[in-house]
Amino acid sequence: TGQIRGRHVITSRNTSGYVFLGIPYAEPPLGELRYRAPRPVRPWKGTIVVNDYKTSCLWNSTITSNIPEFTRMSEDCLTVNVFTNEKCLLDGGCAVVYMIHGGEYNFDSPMLYRIDFLVDNFLPEERSVLVVTVTYRLGSFGFLNLSPNLKSSAVKNAGLLDMIEGLRWVQKEISNLGGNPNRVTLMGHSSGAVNAHQLTVSPLTEGLFHRAIIMSALLGIPIPPNNGERVSKQFAAAAGCAGENFHNKDAEAVENVLNCLRKVDAKKLLDVQRDIEDSGFTFQGPCVDGPDGVLPERVEELLKTARPIKMMIGTVGKEMQNTDYLVCADGSVDREGVRAVCSAVAVMFGYRNERQAARKCANEYARPNKTPYILDDPCFFVNSALYSEALTKAGGVVFLYQFDYANVGDAFYLGPSIPKYTPAQSPHHTQEFVYIVGIHLGNFTEKDEIVRVKFSQLLVDFINKGDPSPLDQRWTRLRPELMNYFDIDFDEENNMRGMKYAYHAFEITFWNRTMLRAGGGTVPVTDEALLQSEALVDVVGIPTSNSGSGACNTKNSAKLSEYSKWGGHTTVQKHLHNLIVGSNLRTQPQSNITKGFDKSDGTDWSTVVFIVSILAMIITACYAVFSSRRMRRAEYERFN
Repeated sequence: TGQIRGRHVITSRNTSGYVFLGIPYAEPPLGELRYRAPRPVRPWKGTIVVNDYKTSCLWNSTITSNIPEFTRMSEDCLTVNVFTNEKCLLDGGCAVVYMIHGGEYNFDSPMLYRIDFLVDNFLPEERSVLVVTVTYRLGSFGFLNLSPNLKSSAVKNAGLLDMIEGLRWVQKEISNLGGNPNRVTLMGHSSGAVNAHQLTVSPLTEGLFHRAIIMSALLGIPIPPNNGERVSKQFAAAAGCAGENFHNKDAEAVENVLNCLRKVDAKKLLDVQRDIEDSGFTFQGPCVDGPDGVLPERVEELLKTARPIKMMIGTVGKEMQNTDYLVCADGSVDREGVRAVCSAVAVMFGYRNERQAARKCANEYARPNKTPYILDDPCFFVNSALYSEALTKAGGVVFLYQFDYANVGDAFYLGPSIPKYTPAQSPHHTQEFVYIVGIHLGNFTEKDEIVRVKFSQLLVDFINKGDPSPLDQRWTRLRPELMNYFDIDFDEENNMRGMKYAYHAFEITFWNRTMLRAGGGTVPVTDEALLQSEALVDVVGIPTSNSGSGACNTKNSAKLSEYSKWGGHTTVQKHLHNLIVGSNLRTQPQSNITKGFDKSDGTDWSTVVFIVSILAMIITACYAVFSSRRMRRAEYERFN
């Protein structure tokens, strides 16, 4: 495409690498190209300097505790970052890992991945794995879905198409930087792993990669064809482009709205997106986009014809534990809160008999050792197992794992005002990723260095050889009848536990059999069923002020208040600084979802807000990874 000039780096661990940061892979999606599929970058004359990160794609989200104060943003953001070494550049043919960052489809960028960690973990001469990270459009810019039933000039999964265009760039150009286009491994963590999973079943990605690493992903969560329709219509109206009579089944009307949105300044669109998010409307990522699309059918249908490739799939032992706040200080369980969460889960998974399913769920999880896992079990563990089983039966090869090392301690740092996780709370979601890319980097001990080297070696061996087995242990491919998995934990002598069997066996039986029988099977889930708070509240049933809301109502209210401090759907504090290149981004005062409630009707609206917030949290949790154990976002944090 053109000449580039990167830079040479030598890390504190004395690893040498060459980095090329901010290489354009597509034309800037500006003006008329906004909301359209990415167009391959045109050749350029001369040499462009790519020795430092450029810009992240635009985001302005309240569902994260991150303050992106060190990020430069622009709508001109479609770039890849390449990390290579001398051996790859001279000899060529190095295996490639293509990393997709997380951020719930709404925030963050690959600039979060520390250069020194990528070089140290993947580019010592004996490892020599070429790393590519990719930026993609987020929020309304990447996942607008105004008209689910119509084809329009706006593609519905622009963010996913960006990732695919980046993979096409790899196929065309990576050999010039020492990579082998026939040895590409797709890798994602958290919501980035959900994206990676979706790309493995998409018919548009055939031949673009050959293996995949799926880390801590929410697999198997229903994606409605009209996912994002409500928020997209709300967004268009708030931007002044769609009136009250807008009919999104009218092709001409849809194009008029899109033409209007393309003329609105990007800064204003970010303000609008922020405002509607404060009122509970959040872009929840991809949708089923029909024939010729990225996801022409539901993921569960695409799985039936998915390409049988090699995959490494796994979770951490504790993941989110979003519902541990329902365990009271005295060890009792807030049963009313458990019932509320289980009711919303029943709606989310589309059980025919929602009440029976919710009752069965509540009976099982109203125990202090089970309550924290109401969401983790079905969303992380069970679906990872079922997806692995399905892929294996389709002819694929799966290496299943669980990261159980609990003494992460000070190696993982969330921030000065956020308590660290104790060993009893670890390994929590994203804690293992600090060893791979340096996210939330704290202070490493000698043991942490050993964990980093050994854990990253497993990934490198899978990328290079298709088998992650350590030198002194055998990691056997998944046999569904055994549910065998590799337990990544480290004893006092720094040895890993190795192979175990019956990965979350009880939870698989409960959610894949017991709950299905109790709920009478499932039906397709719609956007409305997930987002219509009135219907959800009706399913849950609002406890009155006389009945209260459980044994630790005071604690729950405190937790909810704590959550709202860091971001969510109730009260949001806004911190966003002026970060857009050349802009003066507006930040809004606080807003509250209770605005407009008539408090004279005798209803306990604080309880209503509490229940609605629980439901919003659940929907967000199982559509894209969100808060930490203490109801704070703990996926990524900016580094200096």
